[in-house]
Amino acid sequence: MPISPETLKRILTEFGGLTMTDSQLADAVGAVQSWVDELNRLDELDLDGEYSGIVMRADDGGYAQ
Repeated sequence: MPISPETLKRILTEFGGLTMTDSQLADAVGAVQSWVDELNRLDELDLDGEYSGIVMRADDGGYAQ
């Protein structure tokens, strides 16, 4: 999803964020777009063969009983 200064301005308004000038919005768009691209890349990772860290427990030697 491409991020434009208008999109960023709507997001900031909707969530009660900062008031930014058009120049500041234009400067921030590249960083926000990079962040969104990385989140999309992480969403596409195939983690079917990975175990959840929540499920795995270290052997504590019986101290947790």
